[in-house]
Amino acid sequence: MAKNDNFPKRIELALKKRLDRYASLGLTPEIISQPENIFKLKKDCKILLLRQDRIGDVLVSVPAIRALRNNFPDAKIDILFSRRNKGVSNAVKKYINKIWIYAPDIFSTWSLISAVKKEGYDLVVDMYDNASTTSSLLIKFFKIPMALGFDKENRTSYTHAIPPPDKKSVHIVERIANLLLPFGIHPGNVDLSLEYPISEDEKTKAQAKMGAKTKPVRLGINLSGSSKSKFWGKENYILFIKELLSRHNNVEVFIFTTLIFSGLAKDICKKSGAFLAPIANKIHEYALLLSTCDLILTPDTAAVHFAAAMNKPCLALYLWENKESPMPWFPYKSPYKALIAEGNNLSDINVEDAVLAFEELLHSGK
Repeated sequence: MAKNDNFPKRIELALKKRLDRYASLGLTPEIISQPENIFKLKKDCKILLLRQDRIGDVLVSVPAIRALRNNFPDAKIDILFSRRNKGVSNAVKKYINKIWIYAPDIFSTWSLISAVKKEGYDLVVDMYDNASTTSSLLIKFFKIPMALGFDKENRTSYTHAIPPPDKKSVHIVERIANLLLPFGIHPGNVDLSLEYPISEDEKTKAQAKMGAKTKPVRLGINLSGSSKSKFWGKENYILFIKELLSRHNNVEVFIFTTLIFSGLAKDICKKSGAFLAPIANKIHEYALLLSTCDLILTPDTAAVHFAAAMNKPCLALYLWENKESPMPWFPYKSPYKALIAEGNNLSDINVEDAVLAFEELLHSGK
């Protein structure tokens, strides 16, 4: 066997292919490319949305969910989350009747399937714009009469499908909004701005927890994403903050991080003059604390979409291998500057470029 022959990976891919074949319903979906009331749903219809992925995926789906609710005010619209994104339920709760939680263990899954089947949904909408074996399996076992999704690899799980918009040129928010077409809703006629509701009481408590500003402008830095590739680098952060504070005496900097990276964050604060933001136990608490900032710096994570939802100017750092790969999920309809690493590491982004980009955002807000 050759040294570079990845046997475990080949086994994984073979098993996935078999699972995909099992999950398929063998359907040939009707393709809808123009706004048309295909489903002809009753006013009190029951719709289930599948969104059992990451936090950012929920945030960029809110405009489409809002539009669906506005057009079906009397419908029962429910959504399926996973354990890893249920913490952001506040983003959709005013548009949703019930939130289901998917857990990838056999007992929880069968209990979920049984409960969902009893609801008698008219339609299930898979909001993934990538193929999802999990979605296909759930659609198969839920036995809902109509299923809508994008025309992609798992298309045989749907009764109706939307041609997938070009990922290289169409923003993810607008791509998801195309799922509105079979409801007779033109995405171009809908407000697609992001939102994240925060009450006045929550704002007051968050401000108290963060403490009063010491400077007119507060920059919040989200230290890292979910993987090492989404970490700009300790020295880059230290140099950036020191340079920023030396140029602007009207700015204070807070670093937001998780408990796992708290030691690293404390060291960066000690060496740069930044402050450590309180570590949030829940994603909603994190969003509330982040909302006290005037500007946000973050790698490509959910913080990008929280910034857009709060209309906070954002300096976002991205890996984008080439222009033939899908467009990064830039902040949508809000002020931002994006810096893209030329290599395969976020740490390749130049500190001086980041300082200049921040200054452009700072001055544009004046």
